[in-house]
Amino acid sequence: MGIQGLWPILKPIASTQDFAEYALEHGFIKRYHKSRTFDLGIDSSVLLDSFRAAAWSRQRGRLHGPDTSLTQLFRILCQLSRASANCIFVYDGDGRPPRKHGRQVIKRSPMLYEQSKRLVEAFGFHVHVAAGEAEAELAVMNRLGVIHAVLTKDSDVFPYGAQLVLRVNSDACTATNLVVDVYDSQIIEQRLGLTRSGFLLFALLVGNDIDAGISGLGPQTALALAKCGYWRYSP
Repeated sequence: MGIQGLWPILKPIASTQDFAEYALEHGFIKRYHKSRTFDLGIDSSVLLDSFRAAAWSRQRGRLHGPDTSLTQLFRILCQLSRASANCIFVYDGDGRPPRKHGRQVIKRSPMLYEQSKRLVEAFGFHVHVAAGEAEAELAVMNRLGVIHAVLTKDSDVFPYGAQLVLRVNSDACTATNLVVDVYDSQIIEQRLGLTRSGFLLFALLVGNDIDAGISGLGPQTALALAKCGYWRYSP
C-alpha cells in the first residue's frame, strides 16, 4: 500500500517504541509548558481495510465467518486508551480517487464505518472525515501542527509532507501494549538524504497507488536518483 518498496528502505532508521511511553515522554513531559497532550492522527480507512483483509484471509474457503474488524479495532482502542494521547481518527471522504493500481476502488462497507465511528467516540476519541484521502489530510494536519504524529501503514504520507509517522509493529505488540516504529522526517533527511521532493520523485519512479512507475526501475536506483536533489520542493 502506498509507495512500492519504501518501507524496507526506511525500516533500518526507524526507532521502535512502546506508544504509551512515547506519548508520555513527548506529550506530558516535553510539553509541560503547553497542553501536555500528545495529539495523534490515525488513518482509520487503512486500519479498517487491514483488519478486513486479515479477516478475509482467515476465512478463505469457508462459506460463512465472523467479521472480526470491530474486535480488532476494540483491541487497538484499548491499547491507545493506556496512553496520554488525544487521538483523532480520520476517514476517507467522497473525494478520494476512483481508481488505484489501474482498478476500480472497492467501496467500503458503510455499516462497518458507522459502527467503527461509534466505537471510537465511545472511547472518548475524535472522528474526522477528510475531503479526499485520509493520509493526505493527516499529512497536512501534521505539517500545520494540528497533530504531532500520523499513525498509518500508507507510505504516501511522506510525499504529502508528514513530519512524524508511526507504524504499528505487529510483531512487538502485546495484548495490552501498542508498539510502533517511529519515522522522523528530519532523521530520514539526515541519514538518507530524502526530502519531501525526494519522496515524490521516488514515488513517481517506482510506482504508487495511482501510477505504475517506470518498468524495471527498482527502489535502490530510485533512492539514488532521489538523493541527487532534483526537483527539490520547499513548501
